[in-house]
Amino acid sequence: DLTLGDVALGFLGVGYFPVFPWIAYPLAGFAAASAIFPADGRAASPWPVRTGFALLSLAGASMLARSSGSAPSDGVRLLGWTMFPASTEYVFATLGAVLLLLPLAHRLVDRSTVEAWPVRVARTFSRHSLTLYVVHHVVHVWPLWIWGAATHDDVTVHWQRAMPAPVALVLAMAFLVAAYPVLRWMDATGRQGIEGWMRWLCD
Repeated sequence: DLTLGDVALGFLGVGYFPVFPWIAYPLAGFAAASAIFPADGRAASPWPVRTGFALLSLAGASMLARSSGSAPSDGVRLLGWTMFPASTEYVFATLGAVLLLLPLAHRLVDRSTVEAWPVRVARTFSRHSLTLYVVHHVVHVWPLWIWGAATHDDVTVHWQRAMPAPVALVLAMAFLVAAYPVLRWMDATGRQGIEGWMRWLCD
């Protein structure tokens, strides 16, 4: 029922992408950006790496505690590895991985003087990561939702059930292989993706 209370609760806490805990991701990005990419020429701060390692450790300890049956049950949301709703372990692990890997990728890829093909591929995908993120919903998720809406009352009925994981992995790799020449063409012709639109909007 679309009552005001239900809509507010869904938007803030229990929807597919509620404000909490998902607001933690952009906030962590804003906080870590000034440490990883200091504007005044100072050396990068190590706190994102340390925080990422700590969050990954907490996520691992939470998963182990839950599997061993020793996790507390009152006041702690230990649900295992779930994205909807986002469990504590999921948020800690994904935030920790990004905070740990972003500085590492910046050092090994962005600052690399090596022109080997893996670095070129990584740079291309990195420049267009937001565009790929949005397009992957159109390619991967929307067909599942349309199929679900056409065959059932629940648009998410086929979520993680539409095909075996190996087939999905092959199709995901095929999507990346097909996207790469398009991204290279965009770079060569100066065409902007969603990243450029976002920069224009923010400027």
